[in-house]
Parts: sequence; structure tokens; C-alpha cells
Amino acid sequence: MSDNSPQDNLPHETTQGGDAPIEDAGLASGRSASVQLRDQSDGDSAMMDPANQSLADALRITFVLVQAAMVVLAGLFVFSGFQTIREGERGLSLLFGRANRVNLEPGFHFSAPYPFGELVKVGTGNEQVKLLREFWPYVVEGDEEKSVDLLSKSRQLNPSRDGSLMTADLNLAHTQWQAVYRRTDPTAFVQNILPDQEEEIVRSALTRGVVRTMATVSIDELLKPQAGGTRAIAQRAQEIAQSTLDGLGSGITIEQFEMSQRTPPIALLSRFQAVLDARSDAQEALSQARTTRDTSMN
Repeated sequence: MSDNSPQDNLPHETTQGGDAPIEDAGLASGRSASVQLRDQSDGDSAMMDPANQSLADALRITFVLVQAAMVVLAGLFVFSGFQTIREGERGLSLLFGRANRVNLEPGFHFSAPYPFGELVKVGTGNEQVKLLREFWPYVVEGDEEKSVDLLSKSRQLNPSRDGSLMTADLNLAHTQWQAVYRRTDPTAFVQNILPDQEEEIVRSALTRGVVRTMATVSIDELLKPQAGGTRAIAQRAQEIAQSTLDGLGSGITIEQFEMSQRTPPIALLSRFQAVLDARSDAQEALSQARTTRDTSMN
């Protein structure tokens, strides 16, 4: 009977402190590895370095271009504050909405660029306004300045459509006016008048002057053939209109205001004309009588 037990056929391991090799090492070395790992970090780094370098160069160039563009835009922004004021204009320099330089003469001037500042230009030349429909019988567009003689004599006054004025003796009359004005105070004009409302403001002031003046004038004074009478009426209307504009602080001065046409109601024109003709005949007869008297006395 053999003394070898089944355990003698099993592989034996060395003890923790022994130097003998493990007996099953031969078995492990005889089996091939299923997975093999290779260190490729050096190769990948070699392939990525040119790409990273190209990206860095592109970003650096882009950054330089952006900086250059910012410098150019900043220069254009600053130079946009240089503007020219032409002849017949006055300038007003604004900084944060407040005027820091006023009544700038024609020439080249600098103002803080928008939105920090602005150079406002105000024309100081003559401007014209005509009151053609406010106190005149209705006519089709384009016929406003036609002579009174071309208007239909049979037409009746329609208050909802025709313009008119009431005189001091409670008569009705029709008139047309024209005015010339200038912006003499650019600072006051910019501060108190909106450009798109300028003409309406001037027109309203002139209309007010005409209405108030005609309320103190009789129909006979209005229809006098002497030109001096109409100049006096226009002068009074101009003073009232200028007072209205000054009260608004508009910076606008009315240079000239005159009446271009005047007439009584068209339906009564023939009767008024007959009265005027009778007065003219009476004046002529009186003058002739005085001449005859003087001759007889001599």
C-alpha cells in the first residue's frame, strides 16, 4: 500500500517567506493572453501637437484681427463727432442732453458722438408761410391764389367749408396772408420747438394775430383801396403773432407779414363794389366842385 495521498499530486505553493518558485508557473506560462495593452501615449501626443498648434495660431490671429477692428471702430466713433455747419446754419452742441456750446458759427466743429452727445444744426435762413385757406372761400387744391374776380359770384357762404373773418362792425370778410420768418435764437428754438411742429406753431400764431386784429377793424377800413390801410392792419397782426411766439420761447422772429388778397363775402361782392364806386364818384365830384369854386373865385 502506497504512502502517497491524493493531495501529493496537487501543485504546492511556496510559503510566504520561501524562495522556491511556484510550481504552477509553468501552467500559467503555457496559456496565451487574451488581451494585450500597448502604450500609445507618445504617438498620440505627436499627432495632436500640430493640430493644437494650428488652433492656437488661428485663435491668436483672430484675436489680433478683433483687436484691430475694435481700434478702427473706436476711431470711427470718435471721428463721427466732427461735423460741418454750413452757411445759413447755426449749431448747438449737446452733452448728455444738455447744451454745453451754443450759437456755433459755420465751420468745422467737434461734439461728443451719439449717444453721449449731438451736434444740432438749425437753419437761420428765411422761411415762408402762407395763409391761403384759413379765411378764404373754399376752392379746389391749386386754385388758392387765383384772383377774387375768378371766383363764382353766385356761391353762398358755407361755414362748414368756407373760411371767413368777423370785423368790428359784425361784417364777414375773406383775406389771404403771407409771412416770412427766421429762427433767430437757435438755442431757444431747439429747447422749445419740435421741428415737425414748427410750421403749425407759426401758422397758429399768425392766425391768432389776424383774428384778433380783424376784430378791431371795420369792413370799410379793410376794403379801403389805399395800401397804407392794409399795411397798418398787417403790422398789428404781426405784433400779436410775434408776442405769441415770444411767449412760447420759440426763438422765431417774423420778418414780414402782409395781406395778399381781401374781399367781402362773394355773394355780396357786387353790392360792396357799388358802394365803393359811389364813394369814388362822390370824391371825384367833390374834387371837381372845389376846382370850379376856386376858378370862379379867382
